[in-house]
Amino acid sequence: MAAEGTQVAERAAAALWAGIAPRDGVEETLAAQMAACHEATLACLTNARRQDLPESARTAELRTGARLMTLFTQQLGALERHRTHLRAEREAAESAAQDAALRRRFAEQDAEREAEEAMIYPTRHARRLATRAALAGTPTGPTTDEAIFERLAQRFERRLSGATAEAEADGAVDPDIPADPAAAYAPRPATPEPVGAGVPAPPPEPAPPLNRRQRRALERLRRKELRADRGAGGAA
Repeated sequence: MAAEGTQVAERAAAALWAGIAPRDGVEETLAAQMAACHEATLACLTNARRQDLPESARTAELRTGARLMTLFTQQLGALERHRTHLRAEREAAESAAQDAALRRRFAEQDAEREAEEAMIYPTRHARRLATRAALAGTPTGPTTDEAIFERLAQRFERRLSGATAEAEADGAVDPDIPADPAAAYAPRPATPEPVGAGVPAPPPEPAPPLNRRQRRALERLRRKELRADRGAGGAA
């Protein structure tokens, strides 16, 4: 009978281990603890069913089995938390790998595009590199409207001078560069225009139609005016 109970406990522990399927050392430790706790719980419940056991001993076995069940539930929760943490780490690593792959692909595409532009438009590419170097070496100055306008004017003067030299060499003019950068990027007026300035007025609404009584009164008024005009003409 004892050997049969031992075989049943061993089969239950093996089934529990296979169901947990531990993946690392932490899960193996938790699985071993859960298997031992499950086996001890079965032993307590089996002893509590003995007929020759005193009532106090049966109560003690049942209490021990209940505590072991609570411990088993706690171990199961710890296993679930550990797997949730591993799942979150795995998802974060996969997301970081995807982001790195996207950044690497975009960087390769940018490098290929710049290489093609350098082959097709060498002057434009050199000017772009010079502009990047100038902007990288420019110290941060004041951010007032006058300072911003001054920096924009200087930048367009440099661009205009470079484009003019290139146009003289190629015999063409770049239409994207304005002739007067200061006029193209003039500061806004200090006093804004009023709301609705420059908007044409809406057309007048048509007069409402006359009803029957109003039409009759207008007709009588016209007849009186006509008779008065005729009387004035006859008297003359």
